[in-house]
Amino acid sequence: MSLRYAIFDEVRLQGHIPVVEAMLRGHFPPTYIAFPDVGFRYHYGFNILAALCGMAVHVPGYLGIDIATLVCWVAFVSNLFLLFSSLGIHRKGWALAFCFVVLSGGMSWLLVPHHDGGSGPIYQLPYWQQMFIYFRVIHPSFIMYFFQHPISLGLVLFLGMLKCFTAWSEEGNRKAYWTGVFLLGAMSLAQVMLFATSLAALGIVFFWRFFRAEIPRSRNLLEGMGVLVGALLLAFALGGFFQWTPGAESQPIRFTWPPGYLRNEFYGGARPITWRQTIIWYLSGFGLVLFMIPWAWWKAVRSSWRFVIIFLLAFGVLSALIPHFFQYSYSWDIVKWFFAFEFSGRILIAWALWPWLAQSASR
Repeated sequence: MSLRYAIFDEVRLQGHIPVVEAMLRGHFPPTYIAFPDVGFRYHYGFNILAALCGMAVHVPGYLGIDIATLVCWVAFVSNLFLLFSSLGIHRKGWALAFCFVVLSGGMSWLLVPHHDGGSGPIYQLPYWQQMFIYFRVIHPSFIMYFFQHPISLGLVLFLGMLKCFTAWSEEGNRKAYWTGVFLLGAMSLAQVMLFATSLAALGIVFFWRFFRAEIPRSRNLLEGMGVLVGALLLAFALGGFFQWTPGAESQPIRFTWPPGYLRNEFYGGARPITWRQTIIWYLSGFGLVLFMIPWAWWKAVRSSWRFVIIFLLAFGVLSALIPHFFQYSYSWDIVKWFFAFEFSGRILIAWALWPWLAQSASR
């Protein structure tokens, strides 16, 4: 799979295969291959997992990557089903919810099936999976993102963290609380975007809990500080992006004004875009779910305000705002926040629709 498709930077000089092979040869922590005296400032948690898999079964690094991807896929599906269960979705609805959250996508195949070309053929993928729309890269589907290896491991830790904090908030399980803090900190080495957004969303949730009369404010403050301090200490201890690298740009993410993702997009931001083209771009990447997510947010606001629901709401809103107000200097990767926005939004839609679907099925 790695050699045939070369999905997302696997066969480049500093891609996943060379980094995993370097680890298998005892070179750890990883450094830049062309500059071996400079630490590798990256979320390389998946690379560690791939190297461990390769070492365990005595196969080369590129096969270790495939094994690690399969492991992450099984763990992701299992954790997603556990999340569905905690959201009150009956197991009879898990398959339908899974298809909606994971296997569905936008409408580029209908609206602009060949517009502006794209990099899909480079990866032996159809145009509608990886293409440019009005000179701006499309927001890819979930399956494409899952093969961006940091996301595959990051999602496993993300769902595990959410399950732990849900168990702590509803059952008072202290082990679940500290396990959640550990998984959050470990997420910094797996997928830094999910880590940063989760930490900010948890801050919003703890701020909201500050105004709940049944939760002592002093205890809530200590628990919130425990999450913040514990996760950051672990993040800096693990390294990855949280290490100081000589010569690295200190602020690769910049605030942009006036806001607007397409206005400041990495490739086509300098080109004008009309409102009609903007609508086509968003519908191509998100489809009709773009209109369903605000409805799910409204349902979440009107709900019983469970920890998991408020977290997904805060996580989704932050993920929607960040790419419109910030720009990443090195690449188009700021678009990954749209993935976080859509993924969390689809989960909330599945949660909001389930009572209606269950009632309709029982008739």
